[in-house]
Amino acid sequence: MTAKPPSASSLTPDTPTDTTATVTFTEIRDSKDTLVGQNTITYDKTLTGKGMAAPNTELWLRDSTSKFEEVTSGSSGSWIKTFTLSDFKRYRLTAIEKNPPQDFSSPARTFLLATETPIINTVVGDAGPIQSGDTYHGDSVEITGNAPPSVEVIALDGEDELEKELVNADGVFELILNGLTAGTTYNIKIRAPDGKESATFVLIKPSDLELSLDEVLESESGPSVPEGDTTYKNKLIIRGHAKSGASVQLLNHDSEIEDASAPADPTDGAWTIPLDVTEGSYSLTAEALGEVTDPPRTFIVAVEVELSLDEVLESESGPSVPEGDTTYKNKLIIRGHAKSGASVQLLNHDREIEDATAPADPIDGAWEIPLDVTEGSYSLTAEALGKVTDPPRTFIVASTVKPHNTRVYDSDDLIADNGNTPYNFVVVRGTAAPFKAIRIKINDEIRDALEPTDYEGNWARLVTRLEPGTEYKFIAVADYDDNPESDPWTINVLPSGNATED
Repeated sequence: MTAKPPSASSLTPDTPTDTTATVTFTEIRDSKDTLVGQNTITYDKTLTGKGMAAPNTELWLRDSTSKFEEVTSGSSGSWIKTFTLSDFKRYRLTAIEKNPPQDFSSPARTFLLATETPIINTVVGDAGPIQSGDTYHGDSVEITGNAPPSVEVIALDGEDELEKELVNADGVFELILNGLTAGTTYNIKIRAPDGKESATFVLIKPSDLELSLDEVLESESGPSVPEGDTTYKNKLIIRGHAKSGASVQLLNHDSEIEDASAPADPTDGAWTIPLDVTEGSYSLTAEALGEVTDPPRTFIVAVEVELSLDEVLESESGPSVPEGDTTYKNKLIIRGHAKSGASVQLLNHDREIEDATAPADPIDGAWEIPLDVTEGSYSLTAEALGKVTDPPRTFIVASTVKPHNTRVYDSDDLIADNGNTPYNFVVVRGTAAPFKAIRIKINDEIRDALEPTDYEGNWARLVTRLEPGTEYKFIAVADYDDNPESDPWTINVLPSGNATED
């Protein structure tokens, strides 16, 4: 092979030359090791090229002047490269040195990459490309695609023949479908003579200028909000069609939306209404000339929230278990937020808790999980959509055998620990083991009287004759097991105490 450079220095390295070539492109084989001959057809995208060059030379592989792969020759000068092509078309492949003098192979290895199964590449209507499933109001479309070269393909609607067209020598077909019928959904496919067919392209041709609500979009350019799905946007674009010039009014759950109206275009009947939305469920319809679209277009507008584990509660109404604190309950309520509709899983010390899952609310993302707990330390996190809350929510679940929650109340309410009371009588309350009994220790002196506990372990005792100006420390002492004691609760009786009660 020869190529001789002209004397003009302005020629680029990709310009053919007439010097004796040192680079060759000897053959191409497909993935089954079948030779792809010059000016032949292959249906295999994965090919292997072979050739020669000077030893240890870096080369580009190119299609005409477009470089797509690189390879380096071995010590003997031979090179081999497997590559995958993407487009169905006619190729002219050469190899060229990366560095001067940039010798290249000649002639080019020319072949056609074709498809055995027809493919629809584009469907274009009056206003540009159309996607499968789109609604289209025009009367004709142009379909282009690939198929085996030089055969006649048939465009079908289901099994009904629409049009025939000859595929050119490069495996490309172009056909036009005219006279599309209003009120028809077309299921278009292209069939080759051997019966192989393209994927189906769905084209919806609505009835002429009938009232419709076609799209709910998150912006002018989309994307669309799928039927029944959730959006986190607060501004949407609603589109549809009506009789030309008709006034269209949007309704939500059959009630008119204020300022949500627009006239239909006088030419094609298209209408667009921008819509401000807030959190909640929507059931949109469009009304014009006494008609209302049916069925409604439904979706949910939700808040975009971060995953969180907000509360660990001892009951639905509380109280909360403070971070790092102790609870004596065996049933807790865990609450938080996540992306609406996401499935939330509780973990303890990074391990999933069986059956501790719940979906986030579809509107505000709130979730709640009731949790049975046993004695021990807890480090709770919530997991959803691959994310985990951080830091963990830690607490301790203690045995209900030990008296706990010992508190002191006066006639006004709970007296804070180390707080003051003007009264010389108080009620001491707490919790211990159910159906047992406790004694009260006051300032380290245990009283003889037993106070029984109910089925939940609750007890209460009136204590009178408290001395004004005196500090009192109350502890509940169990009358069972090894007589465990509660934590103390201390109060101060003010010097001006009220009258005593017996």
